[in-house]
Amino acid sequence: MMQATDLYNLDLHVRFITAKHIVCSPHWKIDGYILPFNKLYFITDGSCVLEMDGKTYRLRRGDMALIPRGKKHSMRYTEKKHLEKFFLHFTLELPGGINFFDTPDFADSAPVVSCAGDFDSVFSVFSNLFSNHSVRNRLALLTHLHAATLSAVSLYIDKKMAVMHDGNVSFSEVIALMQSTPGGLQLKTLADMMFLSPEHFVRKFKAFYGISPMKYYDRLRIDHATAAIREGQLSLAEIAESLGISDPAYFSKFFKKHVGISPGEYRRTCHKKYVMFAEGREVSDS
Repeated sequence: MMQATDLYNLDLHVRFITAKHIVCSPHWKIDGYILPFNKLYFITDGSCVLEMDGKTYRLRRGDMALIPRGKKHSMRYTEKKHLEKFFLHFTLELPGGINFFDTPDFADSAPVVSCAGDFDSVFSVFSNLFSNHSVRNRLALLTHLHAATLSAVSLYIDKKMAVMHDGNVSFSEVIALMQSTPGGLQLKTLADMMFLSPEHFVRKFKAFYGISPMKYYDRLRIDHATAAIREGQLSLAEIAESLGISDPAYFSKFFKKHVGISPGEYRRTCHKKYVMFAEGREVSDS
């Protein structure tokens, strides 16, 4: 298994492309992007949703997410509060032009890791990408940018390796079950997957993701519901049933708690927002 420190010893070609710390508007959205480089996000405030490989991931403050080059992905804003994030565009290739993140260690695993417990140190590493204003020599500047890129990527890999190899079953498998089962999962079922007591499972999950497993699950369920409403193929009753909710009043209350408006109000706004995006007035991070 690849270790993060090995990045500095491998025959790798790294190329920094661009990086920025930005504030997105409430209407920010990217839809079906395919990029010729890797993209690393670090969320510094607010939250958003990433859709890739048929799965949905919610990114919150302190999360990092890696989108490998060539991967079709969509992202959207999820809260009324503004969204702040670093993004880093780069390439990292093995000999023969092979993308480092297409190797077996990464190709089939979840792209999101939590750095909530190390927020300040990770923020500092990403900020280092911009601490080059006094570097006037081009070669020195490129060296600084490449080293800062490797440092940020190394942090991501360290966290990812910890998540992937914690116990006999990785958290990525638990998350995959949550994503594929939007209704009916119990805490004990998830804890049993990792051969842990529910209490121990909750502590370990919160240490990695900064949130309890059932709160994380509820947010995935809401993401499932909002996606189904936007698609417009199911009634609100059918969507509630897919979440394991038979009481319409409870579904409305559950939805409004997380989204801020009722399911019916959300459905009425979807077409209007779609037209606005179709006219090309969305805000993207390029």
